[in-house]
Amino acid sequence: MRSACAVYRWLGPILGALLLLSSCATLREDVPRGKPSIAPAPDPAAPLGVLSAEHIKAIGGASAFRLLDSGQAALAARMALIEQARHSLDLQYYIFRSDTAGKLMMDALIRAAERGVRVRLLLDDMYSPENEPTLIGLDAQPRIQVRLFNPFRVRGNAPLGRFMEFLTSDGRVNRRMHNKLFLADNHFGIAGGRNIGDEYFQADDAVAFRDLDVLATGPVVQELSRAFDKYWNAEQVVTTRALPRGSESRQALRDALKLEVAALRTSQADSMTGFQRIDVLGAAHGSGWGPWTGGAAEILIDEPGKTNKEVKKSDLPVGQLLRHGREVRRELLIASPYFVPGEKGVEWLRQIQMQDGVKVRVLTNSLAATDVAVVHAGYAKYRRPLLAAGVQLHELKPLREAGEPALLWHDQRADGEVIHQFDPRTSAVLRGYINVLSLLPIEGEL
Repeated sequence: MRSACAVYRWLGPILGALLLLSSCATLREDVPRGKPSIAPAPDPAAPLGVLSAEHIKAIGGASAFRLLDSGQAALAARMALIEQARHSLDLQYYIFRSDTAGKLMMDALIRAAERGVRVRLLLDDMYSPENEPTLIGLDAQPRIQVRLFNPFRVRGNAPLGRFMEFLTSDGRVNRRMHNKLFLADNHFGIAGGRNIGDEYFQADDAVAFRDLDVLATGPVVQELSRAFDKYWNAEQVVTTRALPRGSESRQALRDALKLEVAALRTSQADSMTGFQRIDVLGAAHGSGWGPWTGGAAEILIDEPGKTNKEVKKSDLPVGQLLRHGREVRRELLIASPYFVPGEKGVEWLRQIQMQDGVKVRVLTNSLAATDVAVVHAGYAKYRRPLLAAGVQLHELKPLREAGEPALLWHDQRADGEVIHQFDPRTSAVLRGYINVLSLLPIEGEL
């Protein structure tokens, strides 16, 4: 009898949750996948093509790179690329918020599309269900396409429904796309740690993430575009037409969004004028962005299908990255908000530290600064083993949040910069959670 009562105690909440799940709006399965498309060939006569050629000639490298350290410079660079684009804009992000920075960027994208630029926006679906009207309104604009990676079946403002989907999807919805790319005319690209939102661009008084991006131009951008195309055309991607129909038409959402972002642009006119004065794309470096430097780059990117199958760690980009790390001759620097090395990571760092003349330094969030306490708990147990291995550990105070995952190493050949989150989830299947990432190792002094 007691066992039967126990079953009923569990069965009631489960049936209730399933009933709630069945009543939620769900993803439409009768909508065909979007048509495949690819980035256009770079036009050397376009404004960004001319500017790219000038930078490549000036630095004498195959590709040119510039670090974007400050949030203001990072936003200014993106807005300038949108303004100067003539053919295509391709954006790939984990988060694209509908806050001030996000809406101002939407307004700029809409105006770019109106002058003939094709815009493709690919977003991970983790944060989009509660933002569907805005995304549908943006997708309904002429020459703008919005697609979602690995979408939830449960839609709308239904956190309990999505939680139940987490429990019942056999790990599928746990597997997210963390790639962050911004590509303009196949001539300029931005890769790094920043999503799109006020907190990433120093525009939020309450929260400020300390992030890092690389602005690139040259052949490396065409490689990044091919990587974007692979995700854009992946089978894990759906269009916004697969989202459930609401009470408002696509045209109504399109018109409402256009009016909203135009009004915001007017109210933020002074701020936008200030951003336009920041010449992040030009030759001179300034406060918040470094000088242009030449070098070669290697694109390391996870396959979109990583979310669907077990993969060997050695076949993942992080495996290639670890092999690069063994070539360190002077210094390895890691800055990561979520630093959970695991036992194998500690051993890898110990082996690097043991090489003659090599130093290993790590910067991560302190417990007071982190926004994910459970990750800090995962890191804390490795403090003593890391220190015993000779690694220099530094923890950031909660004055500013460390948000950029970055790994830098120095050897006799080059100084390298890689955008990477040092967490076992990025390198292997762990409890069913997989991130997909893009990495950009650069040979050259940044």
